[in-house]
Amino acid sequence: AAPLSGVAAAGVENGGGDAPAGPLPTVALVGRPNVGKSALFNRLVGSDLAIVHGRPGVTRDRLAREAEWCGRTYTLVDCGGLSDDADGGAAAFETNKLRGGKGGRRGRDIAETQLPRVIRDHAQRAISDADVLLFVVDGQAGPTAADEDVAAYLRRHHSDKPLLLAVNKCESLSKGDVQAAAFWELSMGEPVPVSAISGSGTGELLDMLVEALPKDEAELVPEGGAEGTDVVSADDDAVPPALNAVDVEIELDDDELAELDARAGLDADDADDGWDLAGRVVPAREAGPVRLSILGRPNVGKSSLVNAIVGREERAVSDVGGTTMDVGDTDVVHAEQQFTLVDTAGIRKRAKVAKAKGDAALAGGGLGMDPKLEAKAIEAAFRAVKRSDCVALVIDAMEGVTEQDRRLAEHIQREGRACVLVVNKWDLVPLKDSSTMAQYEKNIKEIFLRQLNWATVVFTSAQSERQRQSRVDKVLAAAADAVAEHRRRISTATINMVVRDASSWKSPPAGKGGRKGRIYYATQAATRPPTFVFFVNDADLFPENYRRYMEKQLRQDIGFPGAPIRMLWRSKPKSSRRGQGASGNAPGPNTYSGMRE
Repeated sequence: AAPLSGVAAAGVENGGGDAPAGPLPTVALVGRPNVGKSALFNRLVGSDLAIVHGRPGVTRDRLAREAEWCGRTYTLVDCGGLSDDADGGAAAFETNKLRGGKGGRRGRDIAETQLPRVIRDHAQRAISDADVLLFVVDGQAGPTAADEDVAAYLRRHHSDKPLLLAVNKCESLSKGDVQAAAFWELSMGEPVPVSAISGSGTGELLDMLVEALPKDEAELVPEGGAEGTDVVSADDDAVPPALNAVDVEIELDDDELAELDARAGLDADDADDGWDLAGRVVPAREAGPVRLSILGRPNVGKSSLVNAIVGREERAVSDVGGTTMDVGDTDVVHAEQQFTLVDTAGIRKRAKVAKAKGDAALAGGGLGMDPKLEAKAIEAAFRAVKRSDCVALVIDAMEGVTEQDRRLAEHIQREGRACVLVVNKWDLVPLKDSSTMAQYEKNIKEIFLRQLNWATVVFTSAQSERQRQSRVDKVLAAAADAVAEHRRRISTATINMVVRDASSWKSPPAGKGGRKGRIYYATQAATRPPTFVFFVNDADLFPENYRRYMEKQLRQDIGFPGAPIRMLWRSKPKSSRRGQGASGNAPGPNTYSGMRE
């Protein structure tokens, strides 16, 4: 196998990585596989963003987050381990299994995809882009030949960069200095004993790190941010306040309901002017950046789609399902709209995950992934969906919609996120004609994914150079439109005009004893997703098919393509119903209870 130091430096390009293209200095964690780089990354950024596992080769892509120490902010980048073997060697596979032992066929399949080389290439790009290198080694294992190879590579290709040597896994305070002293032989500077698990030694390491950062970078961004700009928190665990509205199950308290009743009652009186109002007023849409999560089953082309959108090899790609493990953010601007693309791990059925058995011959991915590791990756993917404005559900055009695709669609609907259905690998579909695309879309919306029949469908081919630019750009355009609808608010007068017109065309069916449902008025209670509250005499008198009819009329007359709609039906208390008598007059404020979806 070719030595690590012989890798061509030309393979390392500037501009890669998840680090934001801003003035912040960048620090890259480097080292051989399984020395605890991801655990140290989590410790330094103060979260559990990176997936940590005892198996080497878990980190494949670059994962970057902002961190701060003693008033200095910088971007910390976690990346895959550098391996000495051209095909991944000991970092990913056991030699005996690659040569026909147990699991050998699968090992050869993965080796043929050169996944370890892809991991190494991304690590090298992160090193090239970094201002400071943090070389991580394993204090319990002591210096190894792989550590020496990494050190030789860094000296040969990146001797101009400041470098710190962190000796990880020094949990014992009495033995830590002795363990660290053994690494003086690498000639990479003073070894600093640290423990990513307990946090010991990290304070001293961060002090040294801040000293090594470029001195002039601190003055580029004034404290509090540049004038006229917003300062965004680096805490990725915290859900942006604006997104919290999406999790509202509209469990409103009495004061909020009273305010809603009063406002809706007044606005309902103006419903006669609804047509004029609708013609004069453009519904308000919230502006802001769009967080777009790429979701789907393994090996449907999610990472390839991200790379096609940004126009470079941003994410590791191979033919092995399960290549992506960590959730990775990539910022991009399209048509003056800021996007954060969130690549996620492929999600398999729970039954398959539960039955999966770890195979020490594999670095992860596909059929041999450790079930605990895969569960962590899936959990991270679902957390990404919860933090997103919009989800692009990627479907393999050749395989069609599967049961797992339907489950993911249900999850998106439950979370209330805007959605774009991306049918990838469209160039591989044979015997296409002018009607194939329209029929495919119709089948998706009317048969296979009826729960997302409101979503926009985009056909793409991330690998086809001829189709990439025109069709991939449509994904971002559709996502921007869907998010605008997701954040849209409609006046109560306009809503009541539509509801009154719909109920006049089709009245609610009669219930027991000939009682009919009556809609007094409706109002929009929330956005993200658009949520409407219907104030009625008795919610039980409105069956599911009538509620679907009312949603269809709202979409037909008002819109909301690409965004889910939630409709809540609030009954008048029984005491108020008895007091109302047969007059049928609309009740006043504070007379409703029992809101139901």
